[in-house]
Amino acid sequence: MANKLVTAKTIQDAIAAKDGNSAFLAGGTEVNRLDSSVKADTLISIRTIDELKQVKEKGEYICIGALTTFQEAVENELIPDWFRQACLFMASRTKRNMATIGGNIATARTDSYIIPTLIAAGAKLALSRSDGDKVCTVLEYIGGSDCKGAAGPCCDALITHICLPKDPGFVKSVRIANTAQSHAVLTVAFAAKDLDHIEMAAGVKNGGIYHLTDLADAMMKDHDVADETLVDMVYKCDGAVFPTDMFGSEKYKRYLLGTLAAGLLADAKKGGLA
Repeated sequence: MANKLVTAKTIQDAIAAKDGNSAFLAGGTEVNRLDSSVKADTLISIRTIDELKQVKEKGEYICIGALTTFQEAVENELIPDWFRQACLFMASRTKRNMATIGGNIATARTDSYIIPTLIAAGAKLALSRSDGDKVCTVLEYIGGSDCKGAAGPCCDALITHICLPKDPGFVKSVRIANTAQSHAVLTVAFAAKDLDHIEMAAGVKNGGIYHLTDLADAMMKDHDVADETLVDMVYKCDGAVFPTDMFGSEKYKRYLLGTLAAGLLADAKKGGLA
C-alpha cells in the first residue's frame, strides 16, 4: 500500500516524479480497490492537470484527455458512438463518474471495458515520459499480439490522450459477464471499413488480451466463412489462455469467442459492409 502522495500540477511534474516505486493516480477505482494490481510506495496524483481533461478534434482523430471519465465520454457527442457504447460496459454510473479512460488502459486488465474495442478500431495513445513524447497503438502499449496475452503496460509512461480514428468504419463490441455489474468473462471487438479490411481483438479474464488476426484473415478470405470454422480455429489456438474457473470451462470460453466472432461478422454484413 502506498504511504506517500505527490500532487503533480503539470505533465512535466508528473513525469519528473515517476520512478520504479510510484504509480499515477487518476480516478482511483483500481488503485483503491481490494487486491489492486497497482503496487507502489508513492502515488502521483494527476487529477488537477487540466490538459488531460480536454476532448478535441485533431486531424483524422478525436483526442480524449486521459483524465476524461467514462461518464464524461458517454455524454460527449464529439466522441463516436461505438466508443461510448463500449464505455457503457461499465454499468455503474457511480463508477463511471470516477474511473478515467486513461486509467483503465494503463492497468491493462484482461477484463478491460475498452481495450479490445480500441485495438480493433486502430486507436492510438499519446504518451509522455522522461525521454520524450511518443505515439503508439494501444496494442503496442500493452504488449499484446496474436494468440498472446498482454506483457504489461509501459509503466514509466504517462498516457496523456487516447486518439480515436474518426472513420474506422463499422465497429462493434460484445461483452459476456454473469451480471451487468460483474467483471467481463470475455469481451470481443470487431472493426472494418469493408469486408476486405477487418480487425478483431478480445479480452479473456485472467487469460490475456488478444489481437485476433487469424480470425480476421479467415473472414477476409471468405466473407461467408462458417461459424463452425471460426470456432474450430479458436479451439486450435494453442497460444491463447482460457482458464477454467467459476465463469466456465476453457472449451466453453473458446466456443463463445468463436460464435461471438461469427455474430459480429454477421452484424457487419447486416450493417451494409461488403
